[in-house]
Amino acid sequence: MINIASGRHVACVFMGAAGAMASVVSWAQGAASAIGVSEERALTPVVISATRSSQPLEGLPVSASVFTRDEVQATAGQTIDEILRGVAGVQLPGESATTIFPLNPSIAMRGLGVGDTATRALVLVDGLPINGGFFGNVFWNRAPKSTIERIEVVRGASSSLFGSNAMGGVVNIVTRAPDKSGGTAELQYGQQNTKQASLSYGAAVNEAFALGLNVNYADTDGYFPVPPRLFKPVNERLRGELLNLQLRGDFRLSSTARGFVKLGHNDQERSGGTRLSRADTRVSDVSAGVDLDLGNRTTVALRSFYAYENFDTDGVSTPDPTSSFVSNRHRTNSNDAGLSAQWSRLYGGTLTRLSLGVDARRTDGKDDQDVFNAPNAAAVRVVGEGRQLSVGLFGEAGFAPTDKLEVSTSLRADYFRDEDGRIVNNGTAQNFASQAFTKLSPRVAARYQFAEPVALRAAAFKGFRAPTLAERYRSFETPTFRGRSNPDLNEERLTGADAGFDLKVGRATGQINYFYNELKDFIGSEFAGFSAGKVNFEAANIAQVRSQGVELTGDVPLARALNLKLNYTYTDAKVTKGELKGNRSEGTPRNMASATVAYGAAGSTRWNLRGRWLDKSFQDISNESPQDAHFVVDGSVAVRLRSDVDLLASVTNLFNERYVAGGFSQTVGAPRQVLVGLRAQF
Repeated sequence: MINIASGRHVACVFMGAAGAMASVVSWAQGAASAIGVSEERALTPVVISATRSSQPLEGLPVSASVFTRDEVQATAGQTIDEILRGVAGVQLPGESATTIFPLNPSIAMRGLGVGDTATRALVLVDGLPINGGFFGNVFWNRAPKSTIERIEVVRGASSSLFGSNAMGGVVNIVTRAPDKSGGTAELQYGQQNTKQASLSYGAAVNEAFALGLNVNYADTDGYFPVPPRLFKPVNERLRGELLNLQLRGDFRLSSTARGFVKLGHNDQERSGGTRLSRADTRVSDVSAGVDLDLGNRTTVALRSFYAYENFDTDGVSTPDPTSSFVSNRHRTNSNDAGLSAQWSRLYGGTLTRLSLGVDARRTDGKDDQDVFNAPNAAAVRVVGEGRQLSVGLFGEAGFAPTDKLEVSTSLRADYFRDEDGRIVNNGTAQNFASQAFTKLSPRVAARYQFAEPVALRAAAFKGFRAPTLAERYRSFETPTFRGRSNPDLNEERLTGADAGFDLKVGRATGQINYFYNELKDFIGSEFAGFSAGKVNFEAANIAQVRSQGVELTGDVPLARALNLKLNYTYTDAKVTKGELKGNRSEGTPRNMASATVAYGAAGSTRWNLRGRWLDKSFQDISNESPQDAHFVVDGSVAVRLRSDVDLLASVTNLFNERYVAGGFSQTVGAPRQVLVGLRAQF
């Protein structure tokens, strides 16, 4: 059972509020009228993550998608990754975040590769990064559906504004401001003895201060993760339990200054699908910031965050179908802290906007591993630890040479340093010299509006991803296998471009995008021979990957309350240099598509039905772990029983499609699950 009172870092007092950019949204809407922006434009969806400033979605010179609160709530599935599976260009592991090993949740875009641990896209919550400092992984449960105002997805390298991790693109999850008039409670129950509950409550302390509380709990008996042909007596269900707590406060310091404080805690416990295997993860975080209106359409935003992450995992070996033992035990923790300052100004001539800023992030982490080569054998202790520091200076400028042409340019200079690296193998220590590099990441994008239905976009960019502490210093070992880290890894480097059309006919909108990326020094696992009876693999810069393809999106209102969304992506992503030349990029299906039909009328029944299809892919760049092609249908309905109560029902994998979602372990995708419940406002 989860016990939030235990653990050194769990007993945080939750007081405070809002994620960074969520406060900016509410503040920016007020500022919009103050600087003469029309009400109609102020209500237009904005994409903060695209240019690190508030910009209307319509007219952006980048490829972006936005999901509103209603769309998020209507999508079946309980975590954000399930919503993103229907987005053009987005790559996710085959397994859902509710079942996948918690160190592996990752995300990439446009064929850059999403494999065992590598994350090649940046994920923000309210403008602040949640990519783990040690592994780079993403805990999607840190942003429960009940807290979300909207989700913004920006495709294409954004390192010119956000540095490392944003090599493939950016996902910004914007959470809701505290509801000052009450709260919402939700209860659901369904197959696999799944129980879910959430509570959101907000209150205005006074005119200048509002508090919001969110509590989310889930528990499930899970399902057997292996196909019948591989089932062994040691296999068990993928059980799991989750508790997420958030306390947020928004405050107004003066008529020109607003701020926020936010604390959160995420606690997850899961079985690994076999006896004795388990994974317990805990993340506690705090963030704070201030937004200043300096007048003359000039603003300053100050941000800071800290997160403590702890992972306790027991890996299991099965010498025969009826017995198992813990063969490796990891205790991993990291401290991750960052801050940023950004100055922005809007202009009225050819120069339309200018932003300048600086940010810094510091992460230190340590992994303690005990290796047991046989049942009841003495442990072999392997310790890996290190520290990383990054500092970035960035600037972005927007120009409008004519009424029809908008140009956006951005440039970032990053300094990255890896230090205090050390690996201790059964008492023998090896210390590593500090390493540092600098990187310039430019981007230029333009959009030209032809006649009303058509606009042309084009962009060119560079990006990079620094190796994580896990890739440099964390090993993994079983009685037959050893995965070694590599302190000498180089950063991954990307050069790319895209071009496309924005289409608008009446209320219907769409995009046609072509993208091209060259990724050098791709980090993956390389065979490193045999020793002590074990197969050795080592993290290495093993390949160069070329990815190109086409994205098609459409948003078509069919009737007053009926809407159709279409997404299709074709991706040709292959290794072009190295021993793996010709292999396909990891986790990248050649074709993927989705179609969503949604009906929603205020005060009445709302329903949502989505079908998504993924082509065959491989979990590894060696193409030895295939993942099945599959077509999955999900749906949900909310029936208004009275003005403050809704009856809820949802189903995932409606037709109970059976497919291999995890190639290494031959893990099958989650079976059909039906949930029913109630949502009440008070």
